[in-house]
Amino acid sequence: KNSTIFKDMGSFSKDITQLQSLAKSQSLPQKIQTALSTFIKNIDGLDAKVLKNQISNSGIFLESKLATPTDAKTPIKIVLQELQLLLQKSTTQEAKQLNIQVKALLQELKPTTTSIKTDTPLKTIVNIDKSIDNAKLSLPIPSDKPVDNPKALQLLSQNIEKITKTLQSLHVKADIIHSKPMQILLETLQNSIKPHQNSPIEVKTLLPQIQELYSMLLQSKSQSSSSLLGALEKIVTVLKTIEQSLPPSETKVPKELQKVIDTLHVSIKKADPIVSKEMQGIHEKLLPFTKAELLSPKHIMSERIVHDMKANILQLTQEINQSPALQNSELAKIVDKLSMQIDYYQLYSHLNNSSSLYFPFVWDQLDEGSLSIKKVKETKFYCEINLNLKDHGELRVMLALYDENQINIHAFSESEILKNTLRENISILKSAFSEAELTLREIRFFDKEHSKNSHYNDAQSDLNMGFEVKV
Repeated sequence: KNSTIFKDMGSFSKDITQLQSLAKSQSLPQKIQTALSTFIKNIDGLDAKVLKNQISNSGIFLESKLATPTDAKTPIKIVLQELQLLLQKSTTQEAKQLNIQVKALLQELKPTTTSIKTDTPLKTIVNIDKSIDNAKLSLPIPSDKPVDNPKALQLLSQNIEKITKTLQSLHVKADIIHSKPMQILLETLQNSIKPHQNSPIEVKTLLPQIQELYSMLLQSKSQSSSSLLGALEKIVTVLKTIEQSLPPSETKVPKELQKVIDTLHVSIKKADPIVSKEMQGIHEKLLPFTKAELLSPKHIMSERIVHDMKANILQLTQEINQSPALQNSELAKIVDKLSMQIDYYQLYSHLNNSSSLYFPFVWDQLDEGSLSIKKVKETKFYCEINLNLKDHGELRVMLALYDENQINIHAFSESEILKNTLRENISILKSAFSEAELTLREIRFFDKEHSKNSHYNDAQSDLNMGFEVKV
């Protein structure tokens, strides 16, 4: 409580931005510079995948990653089981033969049963009285002793390669309607006409895509391709006539075109599983396992932590310690601050039984921020976002997710301008939640003083946030 160690940690977003600039001027290894550039992303690039990666690689979970088994057999087994399910649904002789190979390979892959002590990743965090400096100076490196025999890994990769080559040959033999280029073209065509169902469209944009579809269907041996070719010929004729006789503002998408696209989608869905879109996805999942060197525990661990913030900060600390000119530099001070902030959030996460971290995005208005995610009950999840904005001061947002897709939001701010802006844009917020298949049930705005009461700590309230820690 009285320690000064956490009182001058600084702002993570500002420190990492400054570190990126100093890393270039100090000519640090390009690998570290590249890693640093990925840590803080602009808020404009926010989506679900980016958010997941930013949280996963924040450094808060490094010890957990190091404690997780590096056995490649488990993910291989999962993909092979997915493949087996599809092969069992197929009626072709090739699928039956391939299923025998997959079944034999699955029998060779025994499940990994490695026991891990749950407190192991927390030892370096909780035992603060032990040499913190020494803990920060060296990054834990996985043992060079392979979990699996190199010859066994080589044989495993060769067997998987045989399966992938068989799947590839079956895709090549399949009708062009079931090919990936056809699926990409249909998706492009659908995206072109979707915004213009009730509005004009430029023929010069649409016509080349239809002509490409026509050319691909000429190579098809499917019974439905003949009727589709006839329909496309009529559509092309109509579009060319419209282009010559009507202004662009009156050109509409022919209704027959959507029917052709729908018919092709139905044909793709009814295809034998051996040439389905799902099978193509499984083929892509198996490809990385065809190289034995990628199955080694050392490579798996390296890939797991290559983008991790704490791992790279520790490596950067090693670089500084090996260079006397950098040891008392501004670069060393910033790196030490960043390392301390990650340690702080790891300790806070442990004490609060949550996943707490610095806010991993930046924009001009942000001074600093943090977020905390917590699971209180089996079906209830909470997220607290704390931001310090340049023009509007503090903003605290509390979110509750329950019943799988129901969302409640409470926002606290002293800035009337900010609260009015939020109210004016609620429709945009609702649309965003709707696109994510979430239902916004409640959104409330409070003054900062209101956040000091027991609203979130009331066990009877709808938002039983439970973020208070009592020791």
